[in-house]
Amino acid sequence: MTVPPNEPTPDLPRVFRGLNELSASTWAFAPLIYLFPAIIAQSFTLVAALLGANLVVALGNRYRCEVNATGIILTRQVLFFWPIERREYKLDANFELYEAWESTRPEGVFIATSGTPEPESDVFGPYFSLERQTRLCEQLSAVLHQARSLSPQPSSTLHSTPLTPHADALQITAWCFDGRPKAARSTQTFELFGVKIPVDSLLHFDEGYFGRWRDPRREDILNAIDCAEATELPWGLQIQKGARLIFREHYKIVGVQGGFDAPIKLEERRVDGQQAIFFDRDGKMVEYTLAEPVTIPRVGVLPPGSTVVHDPSAPWEKTSLVRIAGPTDIQGLSYQAGDTLWLRKPWHISRWTFGLWRPQIELESLRVDPVFHDVTKARKKDL
Repeated sequence: MTVPPNEPTPDLPRVFRGLNELSASTWAFAPLIYLFPAIIAQSFTLVAALLGANLVVALGNRYRCEVNATGIILTRQVLFFWPIERREYKLDANFELYEAWESTRPEGVFIATSGTPEPESDVFGPYFSLERQTRLCEQLSAVLHQARSLSPQPSSTLHSTPLTPHADALQITAWCFDGRPKAARSTQTFELFGVKIPVDSLLHFDEGYFGRWRDPRREDILNAIDCAEATELPWGLQIQKGARLIFREHYKIVGVQGGFDAPIKLEERRVDGQQAIFFDRDGKMVEYTLAEPVTIPRVGVLPPGSTVVHDPSAPWEKTSLVRIAGPTDIQGLSYQAGDTLWLRKPWHISRWTFGLWRPQIELESLRVDPVFHDVTKARKKDL
């Protein structure tokens, strides 16, 4: 939208600076580490020097938040001016008060990025005063609203890097609340990520996060494609007419929903062909629904209908999670439908060798993650 003629042009960029009180208060307890040894040694000059240095470090934890016509820049500084972290956000991020689960009040301001690929920011600004936290958050939000008013109108044409070469093969059929493309139909066959998309297939684009304002500079994200004909995936698997291709993780993960009429055997495992099956770029399954029970030694039996999700981003930490579909006993604990079971690589693989010699572990070789298992046990006990 544009700024109405009767309203003054926003004064941008605006910069907010101040003390990161939460970080500073953490540094305030640092003298306890070296204060007593120095006192015992009766080195009071050293005590004074260390306390002075600690005070400088504590008060030097600063933040610098700039809001301009194109986005937000948050910089963390130490020693008053030395930048140690700089993060940039588009204008569809929001300033909010952060309140941890175990906290009874907000701990400061942070940048929330719900529905966008950027990570949320750390807490910054006031910590001890709720009034100052609220005032800073309101001031930042007001300037952000002004910056959004300078943004151009959202484009009704398609703006998507992977689809730009095929713009002539697409016809926009529906638009979102903000005028951006919501759906399109393919008017001719084209190839996308190694998949030949048939004519008359329906493409679905991201509609935003619960109707929130979206930065018009963002690309239109392709969420899914309803294939009008039988389609072959790059690794040779053919899915039936009407199947839906689903894209996640910036198109790194490709899913198929309704691709098969019956259970299908993939990677020596029977999976539900009607439920969503997700693959990585190499065609390896990273998420699937079991079509038959699976027995894992030292763990238990996973009932059919349970969804197994591998975590490709953490090869040496938690490996898989299982959404349990029915009642089952896992190491003496009763899991019910809807419960989540975390599985990890065996100790000798994930700890002694770091998983380097066996990066891929079959489901039957995994073990229960003791930390999450104990959390589940405690939660069920409270209930």
